[in-house]
Amino acid sequence: KKQGKPFYFDPSKEPVEPEQPCADIDYSEAFTNTFGKFNILNMVGTKTWINDATYGAKINGNGTNVESWLISPMFNFSKKKNAVITFEQAINYCSNADALKTNHTLWISKDYDYNPAEATWEPLTFSAMPTGTSWTFKANTINIPQSYLTDSIHIAFKYLSTTTLASVWEIRKFVLKAECSESAVEEHYDNVTCIFTDNNGIVIQKLQPATIAVYDLLGRCCFHSSKNYESTVHIPVDAGIYCVRIDNTTYKVIK
Repeated sequence: KKQGKPFYFDPSKEPVEPEQPCADIDYSEAFTNTFGKFNILNMVGTKTWINDATYGAKINGNGTNVESWLISPMFNFSKKKNAVITFEQAINYCSNADALKTNHTLWISKDYDYNPAEATWEPLTFSAMPTGTSWTFKANTINIPQSYLTDSIHIAFKYLSTTTLASVWEIRKFVLKAECSESAVEEHYDNVTCIFTDNNGIVIQKLQPATIAVYDLLGRCCFHSSKNYESTVHIPVDAGIYCVRIDNTTYKVIK
């Protein structure tokens, strides 16, 4: 079949970088059999996190000096209106109230890159702290601060122990959910009746004049028309994924 040939224009007159559609995040790690995409870094000592089929991620300093981090994969919270983490935790053999708070902490960073000592971390407050003297799990729900709704975000659990005070910390059922702040591309707008594909390319049906641009995933412009007055616009393209921009709204289209 005959397909239209993409054309290019002066990038100084028109942006060519396509806007990527936002996607909600729903990430979870049970920690019962594996740490998944979490990473363990032992900065002091040899005691480390292990998996337990019932109790999840578990660490016991066992009378030694330990600093051990359990660090999440990188998350992109840009274009998100909120992000929430939930998990359960239990702490035992820690009757010292100060040590309970300082030896079991949760952190967030925008610039972590392999070495936690070189990153900037901000503490996150547990919504429910265990007593430190039982195996009873406490459920936690923590909202990510608005200032961290950006890209390159890591979340980390940090464990400390000494030769005189070494607790057991257990964490399980970790879940992170983030919701997009922008509307899904399928949502209807006043200026657009329908966007669909046929054998020849992309078809746009609209109610009012609009500026239309179509980009491929490399940022190349395949079509551009300023204030197009046609009620139905046919745009010949090859099979692929495209960003269709109508005025200030961007849609993802698969041909």
